[in-house]
Amino acid sequence: MMKQKYILLLILTLFVILLMSGVATFAQTIHIIGLVDTESDERLAGNKFVKTQLYELGRNLSVTDLKIDSVQFTPESLLDTSLIYDKIRKIKVEKNDVIFCYSAAHGYNRGGSVYPTIRFGLTNQSDIYIGKLKGVLESKNARLCIIINESCNALHKNKFFFNNNEPRSLFNLQSLKRLFVDSKGTFLMLSCDLDQKSLITEEGGIFGKAFFYTLHEQFYSESSSWEIIAQTTKRLTQRAALEYENFQQVPYIENNLSYQSTTETQSEKDVAVNVTINPYKYEDFEIEIKTDKGRENLMYYKCDTLRISIRVTKPCFIRLVDISPDNQTSLLLDNYRIDADKVGKWIEINSIPNQPYFICSQPFGVDYLLSFASQKAFCPLNFKKVNGIPYLEDDFKNAIDCTRGKLLMGAGIVLEDKLKVFTKDKFGVSCH
Repeated sequence: MMKQKYILLLILTLFVILLMSGVATFAQTIHIIGLVDTESDERLAGNKFVKTQLYELGRNLSVTDLKIDSVQFTPESLLDTSLIYDKIRKIKVEKNDVIFCYSAAHGYNRGGSVYPTIRFGLTNQSDIYIGKLKGVLESKNARLCIIINESCNALHKNKFFFNNNEPRSLFNLQSLKRLFVDSKGTFLMLSCDLDQKSLITEEGGIFGKAFFYTLHEQFYSESSSWEIIAQTTKRLTQRAALEYENFQQVPYIENNLSYQSTTETQSEKDVAVNVTINPYKYEDFEIEIKTDKGRENLMYYKCDTLRISIRVTKPCFIRLVDISPDNQTSLLLDNYRIDADKVGKWIEINSIPNQPYFICSQPFGVDYLLSFASQKAFCPLNFKKVNGIPYLEDDFKNAIDCTRGKLLMGAGIVLEDKLKVFTKDKFGVSCH
């Protein structure tokens, strides 16, 4: 029997980030553990992206004057599962430390368990059950334990497009504090649910790309949290899998985190636009929203006209909500009916009779456009018109929950799409 040969590059990267005296509020040590297989076969070449991102994570954190010590173990020393666990058990962890563990390899699901077993190489010589790994990491009694796994890979030949993160010289120190200092407990996220696979290309998996893209964005956010990271990653992953291969890939999340009082609760705006978002597609029913500048990197300046368009794939009712930088909520469309003759076509909101033009004006900052589609009429909302624009008078959370069908029995499927729009002042310009 011919012995199968393969090349295994298994990298266990342990970044030990030590606290410098100048940043007294940060956790004492952050341990970044990477279990990454990149060369067992062509399906795993994309995991090189993960390795790069783990180094980038350490580099980002080093900007806060944290000292980074990294240790790499050779593949030969890690082919045995017991040696991998032994290396992890020997990591010295204090009670105020943070563990960040990311694994990316082949994998399979054991019957009846949501946790997969990851396989480094093509034999069971180095199988690691995520449930056991979770137990070993939690036994270190760190204040915060973040466990991310990407496995059960299915090769996809096309590229997945996520916006590249723009390089920025400074990130929000308060955001890092919320993510790594104010939180405690265990957070686990798997790239797919039971009996599903994870799409991957030679440039990386859609889950890994979505996760690191979102994590990076949260470094600059004014309202960062692991919940936002999880739900945004889940939404981007699910959407990309459906778009590129009509493929069901829904990340699995376990959240046992708590926060100090400064971050224990998020604003209703943050929850509405980042955490509890509905899917944009269900079977052959879909909604999509765009502006005259597209969907991504939307920037409008004072006096610019914002042209919004919506497309649906079934007759339905539409509700379009704008959340302005000062947290005012306006109803741009309310129970607008799209009939069969308009299905599949882009409908520009500005062309609808009695609809005002959307002119960029104060307050400037970030607007969120939330679009909802339902085959049943939406619940009624109370509003008051100011300069022709209807502003919501109801409790915000109840209004959004009602729109999403959470407060109504038999509300049916409610789909949702959103856009993030940046607006800026333009000095010396007056609108006519």
